[in-house]
Amino acid sequence: YRAFAAYSDGSTREVTAEAAWTTSNPQVASVSPAGLATCLAPGQAIITASWQGLSGSGNLFVQEPAPPASEPQPPAVPQPVRLDLRPPEATVKAGETAQFQTIAIYSDNTEKDVTQEATWTSSDLGVASVVYGLATALAPGQADIAAAWNGLTGQARLTVVEEPKPPQPPADSGGSGPTLPPAPAPEPPTTGGSGGGSGPTPPPTAGEAEATPPVENLPQSVFIARWPGHLPLVAEPVKTGCAPGGEKLEPVPEFTMEITRADSLAEAEAKGLEPRVYYWNEKFQKWVALASYPEGGKVRAVNDGGYSGWTAVFAVKEPRFTDVAGHWAEPVINRANGLALIEGYPNPQDPASLERPAGPDRPITRAEFVAVLTRALGLLPPEEQKLYEVMTEPTPEEEARILAGMKGVPAWARGSIAAALASGLASGRAPGDFAGDEPITRIEAAAMVSNFLKRLPGYSTADLAAFRDAADVPDWARAAVADGVLEGYPDGSLRPNGKITRAEAFAVLLRLLRALGW
Repeated sequence: YRAFAAYSDGSTREVTAEAAWTTSNPQVASVSPAGLATCLAPGQAIITASWQGLSGSGNLFVQEPAPPASEPQPPAVPQPVRLDLRPPEATVKAGETAQFQTIAIYSDNTEKDVTQEATWTSSDLGVASVVYGLATALAPGQADIAAAWNGLTGQARLTVVEEPKPPQPPADSGGSGPTLPPAPAPEPPTTGGSGGGSGPTPPPTAGEAEATPPVENLPQSVFIARWPGHLPLVAEPVKTGCAPGGEKLEPVPEFTMEITRADSLAEAEAKGLEPRVYYWNEKFQKWVALASYPEGGKVRAVNDGGYSGWTAVFAVKEPRFTDVAGHWAEPVINRANGLALIEGYPNPQDPASLERPAGPDRPITRAEFVAVLTRALGLLPPEEQKLYEVMTEPTPEEEARILAGMKGVPAWARGSIAAALASGLASGRAPGDFAGDEPITRIEAAAMVSNFLKRLPGYSTADLAAFRDAADVPDWARAAVADGVLEGYPDGSLRPNGKITRAEAFAVLLRLLRALGW
């Protein structure tokens, strides 16, 4: 292959030797720094050259070598030649879902459904997200739903429409979130919490200065989640962990809230929405989900961050995980579900169902961990609500420059990995190799989280020497882990080089989010 730069005056210049060359499928073909591709196995690879923020690519199709003429030739093995997404177009309302299929078309015109094997992406996560072909419509607009498999790609168009909404309440001029006037009179106390007056208490009266956060007619951006729904199941929020005068009490580990709107509960059940408790984050002016457990007309919430203040119950559409009951990390996964950090895996019997496994004990790969970490830190399109807006999504030109010559970068995670590399959150496992499809170790995950915490006031380094297997900690990581990020095992070991499971990864990420004020 040769690379030519085309200039604005119509001239061209060969930059083959200056460009960085990569292949999308190293098993099919490798490519040298001079653009020389070596065919290794039958299939398709995309050969890409990157130079000064620009990139160009071409498809390389590798066939089986022809046998000697004197020998009888076996019948050709059909090869996949293209991907079809079905349906090619779909229109749904915000909050609904659409199931797409990926069909591989072979050279002999046979077909194979590869929906579960393909890598899925949405061109606009503010409009729709997609997991294993199941697209969730989030806001009006259009998004291209793409699938990649075996070096091939296919695309479909999803159009999201929305019915007219009632007018929004006016926003409070003193804050970033909408507010409603204070309640005209106090409500009778409700029963909740684990005793001592630390459960929910009524909102302030009209004479008090604090404004009550709203629960009605709220924009999706007020909620930290991309799941649709958020139907209020209480008439007004209530104070939790506070005395009637407003002063905060010692936080309780759990509290219970009553569902006071039976009509809304019936509507939620008809729509398949689940009740969940949210607390009002005054700093960020957002409703934030807690681990929640519906119990008849009440919802029990796990107060894992020691929160005090306004709380409310909303009904939301979200996955219901089938393999976490009794697991040590069930509350962690429950809250990560509410924060939309985990989506789970498709139900083998019904891929479109939200009854699905979470895979808590599966090892998480380096690419998967980086994708969730950067999402939690705000690597999202401007339209989608974020937990913490500190990450900047790289442009296509910046992404190509950052990843030039880097192996082990799955196509679906290129943006996340490029941002993590550029910001110093992550580095390759070896020079020029990110090893994105390999399981991440406990010490690697802790170091990535710590690389961000180092930027905050009060950062302190963990004393890893206290663990019985401290000698197993790699030299590069001995001073790279923040205090409180990584917990040891009951036997006093750290197991720094062991694989980290999905459950352990979400526990680490929730510690990070609490450190950031969530």
